[in-house]
Amino acid sequence: MSKPKPIPSAIHLMYGAQSPFVLVALPADLERFPGGGGWAVTVSRGPRMRAAFASNTAKRDGAVADLKRVCRDNKLLVWGTYENQRSKLTYMHDDPDCRGVGKVFRGSAAKLTRGRLACGCNRQAAAARRALDVSAAAELARQRGGKLLSASYENNATPLQWKCAQGHEFSMSQSDASRGRWCPHCAGSRANALCKVILERLLSVQFMPEHTPAFLAKASEEAGLAGVLRFDGWSEAERIAFEHQGPQHYEPVVRNNTADGRPNVEAAHRKHVLGTKYDAIKVWACAGQATLIVIPDISIRGYGYARSKDVVATIVSAVRAALPAARLDGAFEAAVKDLQALDRAGWQRLIEPMFAGSTRIRRLRRLAASKGGRVVSITDDNNAVFECSLGHRWDAQINNVLGGTWCPIEGVKLRAQARRLTIPALRARLKSIGLHLGWGDDEAQAKYKNNQTAVPVIRLACGGRFTRRVGKLHVRSRCPGCKGKPVCNGHTRRNKRGPTFH
Repeated sequence: MSKPKPIPSAIHLMYGAQSPFVLVALPADLERFPGGGGWAVTVSRGPRMRAAFASNTAKRDGAVADLKRVCRDNKLLVWGTYENQRSKLTYMHDDPDCRGVGKVFRGSAAKLTRGRLACGCNRQAAAARRALDVSAAAELARQRGGKLLSASYENNATPLQWKCAQGHEFSMSQSDASRGRWCPHCAGSRANALCKVILERLLSVQFMPEHTPAFLAKASEEAGLAGVLRFDGWSEAERIAFEHQGPQHYEPVVRNNTADGRPNVEAAHRKHVLGTKYDAIKVWACAGQATLIVIPDISIRGYGYARSKDVVATIVSAVRAALPAARLDGAFEAAVKDLQALDRAGWQRLIEPMFAGSTRIRRLRRLAASKGGRVVSITDDNNAVFECSLGHRWDAQINNVLGGTWCPIEGVKLRAQARRLTIPALRARLKSIGLHLGWGDDEAQAKYKNNQTAVPVIRLACGGRFTRRVGKLHVRSRCPGCKGKPVCNGHTRRNKRGPTFH
């Protein structure tokens, strides 16, 4: 390896061969790093050089000022030719605490201006500053109605302790929280949440969702997967963990496409292989440390009451296979019978907390409130019972309500009201088909409701009177005296003359 070049007696920052000025800094005068004393500036006196200097002074002065500030703040010895921000400069960090002290580095002026040093000292300083400044994370928690419990953090990947608006405490990195994730107690995998609810009823313990205990963190680090592995649920008091094996644990599941629109089979296969590896590490980590309950896939099209018996039986079988018989006492058997005996209303009350805090359900509740109604209960993952402003109750799909549908009974009335014509518009419509309304304005205002209202009309061509619903009136509507007779010109749109009414 070649030895680093010695530091020159002077540090030159020049704007190319025809530079209008040259910056000269002497290390001896600046206590061996720029910024400690001052910068000597010499300016060329030629007319062309003065013109170039005048046209580029502002931009170059700003760039050089930024570079000088970085040199001063970071104690840098820099030398080389500066033409623009892409120019390569050689520098050394003159700081005894630097891990690269005595080493010479080379980088672009742009990176130096932004403080990106190859020795990494600036990253360490920035991490130290972030550890003391958690205002951004605290503000993120406040916007979601929660609270940040951690006093400091190392970086965006380090898990922090949070508390949501419902009082649930959970662990999550600021990076995940910034991308939209939040309390796993309130929202998350529906299958994992359902397993958690039923296991807590069966075992009378509280599980913390998506948690990484110390022994799993150590095993993850030894496998080179630090910060990746976590249990779907963990009980510290009982040392029990559970894992729900979704369909991707058994075979590759294609969930997205490639750039050309074809199924991304390779990505699905890689995810399946990684999932198998993660499962093996979790089983190995739990040996002698905790009891792991492995629950087969239960996410088979919803969690409605029709599937309640199968879901409970699957989870109970997994618990019996994982826990010793001594742990499954009479309370466990009683809880099994209670779950198997749940009726539809009891099952809905059991699973409703799974959906309470999700963004989708919060949006649904706001929409129902804006229409003067409310969400009575959540039936399953895509159905709910609603109540409108008039007290009508009905069962509907959540996606349909979010798409704009509402109470079928109230909707009929609203649509009928929307079709109701004003009295002048009703008279104009009847006149266009050769009819005259037999009510006065006051009587019509009181009796006319919508197109289903029967109104008395007079045929202008023949003077015949009859009563018919507004929606059934058209140009060939006949009065009783004309029934059975061929339609004459007086009953068609051609006859524009008729008797005069005063």
